[in-house]
Amino acid sequence: MVLGIRRGVSVRGRVVGGPGRASGLAPVGLARGGGRPRRDSAAARIISVLPAHPIASAATIRGAIGARHQRALEGLKVLADAGVLRQISAGTYDRQYAADELFELIETYEATEADRPR
Repeated sequence: MVLGIRRGVSVRGRVVGGPGRASGLAPVGLARGGGRPRRDSAAARIISVLPAHPIASAATIRGAIGARHQRALEGLKVLADAGVLRQISAGTYDRQYAADELFELIETYEATEADRPR
C-alpha cells in the first residue's frame, strides 16, 4: 500500500507526492491482493484520517471517524491485514497501529524539499 499526494516523490520505486496538504493524500492501492475499500467502510474512513493520526488506536479512530468502537477495530484490522497499518503494541488490548509508509512518504518529501535550491 502506498499513500500518495499528487506530485512526484518516489517511494519504493513508485512516484507519489503532491502539494503537501494532508487532504491530498489518497490510497494508491489497498492490499497486496489489490482493490480499494468500499467508500463508506470504516477502512476507507480511517484512510482519510491517517495523515492526522499516523499512529492510532481504536479509541483514536473512534473519535476521528465517529464510529462505534467495534467498527473502528474492524477497520484497523482490515488495514493491518492489507499491510496499510502495522500493529506496534504487544497483546490484544488497546492495540496501537502505525502507518509506516505514510512516515516514509513524509521523510522522502522532506528530503526532496531539503535538497531543492532556494
